[in-house]
Amino acid sequence: MSLHADFSPIPLTPMVTIGVNPLRNEKRSTMPRSGIKLDDVKSAVSELERRGEAVTQLAVRQALGDTGSLTTIGAHLRTLREGRAEVQGPPRQIPSELTQAMEQSVTSLWTRAQELARADIEAIRQAAQGRVEAAEKELEALSAAFDKQQDHVDQMQTALDQLSVQLRSAEQVRAALEAENTSLKHINESLFGRLDSHTHAVETLMSKVSREVTSSDLEESS
Repeated sequence: MSLHADFSPIPLTPMVTIGVNPLRNEKRSTMPRSGIKLDDVKSAVSELERRGEAVTQLAVRQALGDTGSLTTIGAHLRTLREGRAEVQGPPRQIPSELTQAMEQSVTSLWTRAQELARADIEAIRQAAQGRVEAAEKELEALSAAFDKQQDHVDQMQTALDQLSVQLRSAEQVRAALEAENTSLKHINESLFGRLDSHTHAVETLMSKVSREVTSSDLEESS
Protein backbone atom coordinates (compact mmCIF):
# COMPACT_ATOMS: atom_id res chain seq x y z
CA MET A 1 0.00 0.00 0.00
CA SER A 2 1.48 3.33 -1.08
CA LEU A 3 0.59 6.40 0.94
CA HIS A 4 1.40 10.00 0.08
CA ALA A 5 1.30 12.99 2.35
CA ASP A 6 -0.89 15.71 0.95
CA PHE A 7 0.51 19.09 1.93
CA SER A 8 -1.55 21.03 -0.61
CA PRO A 9 -2.88 24.34 0.72
CA ILE A 10 -6.43 24.92 1.76
CA PRO A 11 -8.10 26.19 -1.41
CA LEU A 12 -9.12 29.78 -1.35
CA THR A 13 -12.78 30.57 -1.62
CA PRO A 14 -13.71 30.98 -5.28
CA MET A 15 -13.97 34.53 -6.45
CA VAL A 16 -17.40 36.04 -6.04
CA THR A 17 -18.32 38.73 -8.51
CA ILE A 18 -20.86 41.22 -7.26
CA GLY A 19 -22.07 44.59 -8.35
CA VAL A 20 -22.32 43.61 -12.02
CA ASN A 21 -24.97 45.46 -13.93
CA PRO A 22 -26.38 43.01 -16.53
CA LEU A 23 -27.67 45.95 -18.61
CA ARG A 24 -24.12 47.14 -19.38
CA ASN A 25 -22.47 45.66 -22.47
CA GLU A 26 -18.96 46.97 -21.86
CA LYS A 27 -16.28 44.37 -21.15
CA ARG A 28 -14.40 44.41 -17.84
CA SER A 29 -10.67 43.99 -17.89
CA THR A 30 -9.27 40.92 -16.09
CA MET A 31 -5.96 42.66 -15.41
CA PRO A 32 -5.38 44.13 -11.93
CA ARG A 33 -6.01 47.80 -11.69
CA SER A 34 -3.39 50.13 -10.33
CA GLY A 35 -3.72 51.11 -6.67
CA ILE A 36 -4.10 47.73 -4.91
CA LYS A 37 -0.83 45.82 -5.22
CA LEU A 38 -0.22 42.09 -5.01
CA ASP A 39 1.75 42.57 -1.79
CA ASP A 40 -1.22 44.39 -0.26
CA VAL A 41 -3.53 41.48 -1.05
CA LYS A 42 -0.89 39.01 0.15
CA SER A 43 -0.59 40.82 3.50
CA ALA A 44 -4.37 40.92 3.87
CA VAL A 45 -4.60 37.17 3.10
CA SER A 46 -1.89 36.41 5.69
CA GLU A 47 -3.75 38.44 8.28
CA LEU A 48 -7.04 36.66 7.52
CA GLU A 49 -5.35 33.24 7.74
CA ARG A 50 -3.70 34.19 11.03
CA ARG A 51 -7.08 35.08 12.47
CA GLY A 52 -8.59 31.86 11.11
CA GLU A 53 -11.07 33.68 8.88
CA ALA A 54 -12.18 32.64 5.40
CA VAL A 55 -10.25 34.26 2.57
CA THR A 56 -12.79 35.83 0.23
CA GLN A 57 -12.75 38.87 -1.97
CA LEU A 58 -15.03 40.76 0.41
CA ALA A 59 -12.94 39.74 3.44
CA VAL A 60 -9.72 40.88 1.71
CA ARG A 61 -11.35 44.17 0.74
CA GLN A 62 -12.48 44.74 4.31
CA ALA A 63 -8.97 43.91 5.56
CA LEU A 64 -7.64 46.54 3.13
CA GLY A 65 -9.91 49.14 4.68
CA ASP A 66 -12.84 48.71 2.28
CA THR A 67 -10.72 49.83 -0.64
CA GLY A 68 -9.93 48.25 -3.96
CA SER A 69 -11.88 46.73 -6.78
CA LEU A 70 -13.24 43.23 -6.32
CA THR A 71 -12.01 42.42 -9.81
CA THR A 72 -8.47 43.54 -8.93
CA ILE A 73 -8.55 41.67 -5.61
CA GLY A 74 -9.85 38.53 -7.37
CA ALA A 75 -7.03 38.69 -9.95
CA HIS A 76 -4.41 39.02 -7.18
CA LEU A 77 -5.98 36.09 -5.30
CA ARG A 78 -5.71 33.90 -8.40
CA THR A 79 -2.07 34.89 -8.78
CA LEU A 80 -1.35 34.01 -5.15
CA ARG A 81 -3.13 30.67 -5.51
CA GLU A 82 -1.20 29.74 -8.64
CA GLY A 83 2.06 30.79 -6.98
CA ARG A 84 1.44 28.60 -3.96
CA ALA A 85 0.74 25.60 -6.17
CA GLU A 86 4.05 26.09 -8.03
CA VAL A 87 6.07 26.52 -4.83
CA GLN A 88 4.74 23.43 -3.09
CA GLY A 89 5.20 21.09 -6.05
CA PRO A 90 4.16 17.42 -6.08
CA PRO A 91 3.25 15.70 -2.79
CA ARG A 92 6.10 14.01 -0.96
CA GLN A 93 6.00 10.23 -0.62
CA ILE A 94 5.81 8.66 2.84
CA PRO A 95 8.84 6.47 3.67
CA SER A 96 8.30 2.74 3.25
CA GLU A 97 9.21 2.07 6.90
CA LEU A 98 6.46 4.43 8.02
CA THR A 99 4.05 2.90 5.51
CA GLN A 100 4.83 -0.60 6.78
CA ALA A 101 4.43 0.50 10.40
CA MET A 102 1.09 2.11 9.55
CA GLU A 103 -0.04 -1.05 7.75
CA GLN A 104 0.97 -3.19 10.75
CA SER A 105 -0.85 -0.83 13.12
CA VAL A 106 -3.98 -0.91 10.99
CA THR A 107 -3.80 -4.71 10.76
CA SER A 108 -3.28 -5.02 14.50
CA LEU A 109 -6.16 -2.65 15.22
CA TRP A 110 -8.40 -4.52 12.78
CA THR A 111 -7.49 -7.87 14.35
CA ARG A 112 -8.12 -6.52 17.83
CA ALA A 113 -11.43 -5.03 16.72
CA GLN A 114 -12.47 -8.41 15.27
CA GLU A 115 -11.48 -10.17 18.52
CA LEU A 116 -13.47 -7.70 20.58
CA ALA A 117 -16.42 -8.03 18.22
CA ARG A 118 -16.31 -11.83 18.48
CA ALA A 119 -16.04 -11.61 22.27
CA ASP A 120 -19.02 -9.27 22.39
CA ILE A 121 -21.01 -11.54 20.09
CA GLU A 122 -20.14 -14.59 22.22
CA ALA A 123 -21.12 -12.75 25.41
CA ILE A 124 -24.40 -11.69 23.83
CA ARG A 125 -24.99 -15.25 22.59
CA GLN A 126 -24.32 -16.74 26.02
CA ALA A 127 -26.54 -14.17 27.72
CA ALA A 128 -29.31 -14.86 25.22
CA GLN A 129 -28.88 -18.61 25.68
CA GLY A 130 -29.13 -18.15 29.44
CA ARG A 131 -32.33 -16.18 29.07
CA VAL A 132 -33.75 -18.80 26.70
CA GLU A 133 -32.94 -21.62 29.15
CA ALA A 134 -34.48 -19.67 32.05
CA ALA A 135 -37.59 -19.02 29.97
CA GLU A 136 -37.82 -22.71 29.05
CA LYS A 137 -37.58 -23.73 32.73
CA GLU A 138 -40.23 -21.21 33.67
CA LEU A 139 -42.43 -22.50 30.85
CA GLU A 140 -41.99 -26.08 32.06
CA ALA A 141 -42.92 -25.05 35.61
CA LEU A 142 -45.99 -23.22 34.36
CA SER A 143 -46.94 -26.19 32.19
CA ALA A 144 -46.62 -28.58 35.18
CA ALA A 145 -48.72 -26.24 37.34
CA PHE A 146 -51.31 -26.03 34.58
CA ASP A 147 -51.45 -29.81 34.24
CA LYS A 148 -51.88 -30.17 38.01
CA GLN A 149 -54.61 -27.59 38.02
CA GLN A 150 -56.25 -29.31 35.07
CA ASP A 151 -56.20 -32.62 36.96
CA HIS A 152 -57.87 -30.91 39.90
CA VAL A 153 -60.48 -29.44 37.58
CA ASP A 154 -61.09 -32.88 36.07
CA GLN A 155 -61.54 -34.38 39.54
CA MET A 156 -63.97 -31.63 40.49
CA GLN A 157 -65.88 -32.21 37.27
CA THR A 158 -66.08 -35.94 37.95
CA ALA A 159 -67.35 -35.29 41.47
CA LEU A 160 -69.87 -32.82 40.09
CA ASP A 161 -71.07 -35.36 37.56
CA GLN A 162 -71.50 -37.95 40.33
CA LEU A 163 -73.41 -35.45 42.45
CA SER A 164 -75.62 -34.68 39.48
CA VAL A 165 -76.38 -38.38 39.03
CA GLN A 166 -77.12 -38.75 42.75
CA LEU A 167 -79.32 -35.68 42.65
CA ARG A 168 -81.31 -37.02 39.73
CA SER A 169 -81.68 -40.35 41.54
CA ALA A 170 -82.78 -38.58 44.71
CA GLU A 171 -85.32 -36.58 42.75
CA GLN A 172 -86.68 -39.79 41.24
CA VAL A 173 -86.93 -41.36 44.73
CA ARG A 174 -88.63 -38.25 46.08
CA ALA A 175 -91.11 -38.30 43.22
CA ALA A 176 -91.81 -42.00 43.87
CA LEU A 177 -92.24 -41.35 47.58
CA GLU A 178 -94.59 -38.46 46.89
CA ALA A 179 -96.65 -40.66 44.58
CA GLU A 180 -96.71 -43.45 47.18
CA ASN A 181 -97.64 -40.98 49.91
CA THR A 182 -100.51 -39.72 47.81
CA SER A 183 -101.68 -43.27 47.21
CA LEU A 184 -101.41 -44.10 50.91
CA LYS A 185 -103.33 -40.98 51.74
CA HIS A 186 -106.12 -42.03 49.44
CA ILE A 187 -106.10 -45.50 50.97
CA ASN A 188 -106.10 -44.05 54.47
CA GLU A 189 -109.04 -41.81 53.65
CA SER A 190 -110.92 -44.79 52.20
CA LEU A 191 -110.20 -46.87 55.32
CA PHE A 192 -111.31 -44.05 57.59
CA GLY A 193 -114.54 -43.78 55.56
CA ARG A 194 -115.20 -47.52 55.85
CA LEU A 195 -114.33 -47.43 59.55
CA ASP A 196 -116.83 -44.64 60.07
CA SER A 197 -119.50 -46.69 58.25
CA HIS A 198 -118.80 -49.80 60.33
CA THR A 199 -118.76 -47.73 63.53
CA HIS A 200 -122.11 -46.23 62.64
CA ALA A 201 -123.54 -49.70 61.82
CA VAL A 202 -122.23 -51.12 65.11
CA GLU A 203 -123.71 -48.23 67.04
CA THR A 204 -127.02 -48.71 65.26
CA LEU A 205 -126.96 -52.42 65.97
CA MET A 206 -126.04 -51.89 69.61
CA SER A 207 -128.84 -49.34 69.98
CA LYS A 208 -131.31 -51.81 68.50
CA VAL A 209 -130.09 -54.60 70.73
CA SER A 210 -130.33 -52.34 73.73
CA ARG A 211 -133.92 -51.46 72.92
CA GLU A 212 -134.84 -55.11 72.41
CA VAL A 213 -133.26 -56.07 75.75
CA THR A 214 -135.08 -53.26 77.53
CA SER A 215 -138.40 -54.33 75.97
CA SER A 216 -137.83 -57.95 76.98
CA ASP A 217 -137.07 -57.00 80.53
CA LEU A 218 -140.28 -54.99 80.75
CA GLU A 219 -142.37 -57.92 79.49
CA GLU A 220 -140.89 -60.29 82.07
CA SER A 221 -141.43 -57.94 84.96
CA SER A 222 -145.10 -57.46 84.09
